[in-house]
Amino acid sequence: MARPLAAEPYLIRDMLNGTTNKAIANLVPSKLSVVAAFPQLAQIANELPIWDYSQEKWVQEFISYWNFAENSPKAVKAKEDAEHVQNPEQAKL
Repeated sequence: MARPLAAEPYLIRDMLNGTTNKAIANLVPSKLSVVAAFPQLAQIANELPIWDYSQEKWVQEFISYWNFAENSPKAVKAKEDAEHVQNPEQAKL
């Protein structure tokens, strides 16, 4: 439910008014669908245009952004730190 409401903040109102009966299509890979709602919520909060994930160009924009964030030095360091916590024997090497 969060993904359609992040993409379409007026979905419930429009459904109650009878102007629509379903959410727009979502082309984001399912493993990223929840994460994809965060930029949309930020866009709503900052009164910016909301990325429309029914359009391939916006899906690619999100995936590009996600890949950059996931591979940033800070994220890589956090992953390495998490590995050491999960594998204490490896940390001794």
